[in-house]
Amino acid sequence: MVRYVHHLSIYDRFGNQVFHTSALGPDDKIENWDGFISGKRASQGVYIWRSKVELVDGTISFLSGDVTVL
Repeated sequence: MVRYVHHLSIYDRFGNQVFHTSALGPDDKIENWDGFISGKRASQGVYIWRSKVELVDGTISFLSGDVTVL
């Protein structure tokens, strides 16, 4: 179980970072990506996300995956 998210980044297919948010501590909330890049709706396609999270046992994990924008 995740205690808190240290940071979350989203990248386009070219490796450009299109979103980043971070928290300084477990009481800070991070922003959610709304699917917009520089005020414009993101192009359809697959985006990669990467995050650093702290689990309830204090373990740090690096997670990643993809999200498809339709």
